[in-house]
Amino acid sequence: MRRLSVEAVLAWSALFVMWVILSGKFDAFHLGCGVVTVGALIWMHRALEPFRPHGSGEIRLRRLVPYMFWLAKEMLVAAVHVAIVILRPKGRLDPRLIRFESEQPTLLNAVIFGHSITLTPGTITLDLEDDRYLVHALTPGVARDVIEGSMHRRVARLTSDRPVATPRLLPHSDPTAP
Repeated sequence: MRRLSVEAVLAWSALFVMWVILSGKFDAFHLGCGVVTVGALIWMHRALEPFRPHGSGEIRLRRLVPYMFWLAKEMLVAAVHVAIVILRPKGRLDPRLIRFESEQPTLLNAVIFGHSITLTPGTITLDLEDDRYLVHALTPGVARDVIEGSMHRRVARLTSDRPVATPRLLPHSDPTAP
């Protein structure tokens, strides 16, 4: 039998804390359900490890925590920007759809990138197919930030040290054109 790694214990702890926070229940039944559920998730994750394709990408916890803090800061800054744009539009509110390609090391990274875009106020990832994204942006500046910002590099570093190229706009997608 394999020993539990420090990362497995940290993952279990983080998931259990999330369970407790989201359930909001502190009685023995709900805490017990949390222990069993999170334990089963960790067990399944470890049991299925041999079936994962090589290079499927394990998230590096030491990189995930700083990324989460960085994303929270970006969400706050974007929320303030969106509030200003909505309260004083004066021509700044100019929504658009942008199509771009961003190579991520794994499918997990691609999904995290898409969700991170959606979590940032002013943007919504509408579609992800292969490495192609369709994103709705509230303003041209927000659209440029999606393409030129550092989020794609930060997400790629969650599982890989391999550098990734800057996202590339696809035809018929100009973040500055109306």
